[in-house]
Amino acid sequence: KVPANAFNNFKPADAAKLSAETFSAMNPEQFKAIPATAFAGFKPDQVGALAPQVFAGMKPTQLASMPNNAFGSFNSEQVGALPAAAFGAMKPTQVGALPPAAMATMTPQQVGALPAKAISGLKADQVDALPPAAFATMKPAAVAAFPPASAAGFSNEKLAAMTPAQEKALKPAFVNKLTPEQKAALKS
Repeated sequence: KVPANAFNNFKPADAAKLSAETFSAMNPEQFKAIPATAFAGFKPDQVGALAPQVFAGMKPTQLASMPNNAFGSFNSEQVGALPAAAFGAMKPTQVGALPPAAMATMTPQQVGALPAKAISGLKADQVDALPPAAFATMKPAAVAAFPPASAAGFSNEKLAAMTPAQEKALKPAFVNKLTPEQKAALKS
């Protein structure tokens, strides 16, 4: 077994050389020892092979350094294991690459941790997959960042779950994309 400190000086090129099988055999301590900058070398097949326990210990800086295409390989168990704080470091392009099926398992705390900048990367099918309860934890500034194209992903239930402050934060360009039925679901 390789000691965790053997990974302390890893570079992106070192990480890129490892097989998916090697990644799947790594334990959380080994993973925590990898510098965030090395995460830039991760490939989708490697990330897809990681155990959910590895995601549970991932630092926000490590997650933020992963390439966008690696996010497309996340599964629901991996996303569910991520600490809420890790979502606070995600970029719009990373959030936009997450599979909708993986987003369906996000907790309200995870969704609430997404910064407004990251929310701007959401697509309609991703919004559609998010659990309605997740919207209650979002800050009004994050709600304001929903791109107009994501409006189609909002069910009446999700819109009705919004607080008055969240509704007030919705941008006119977003509201204009809502159907009459969706607009009726809003309280104000």
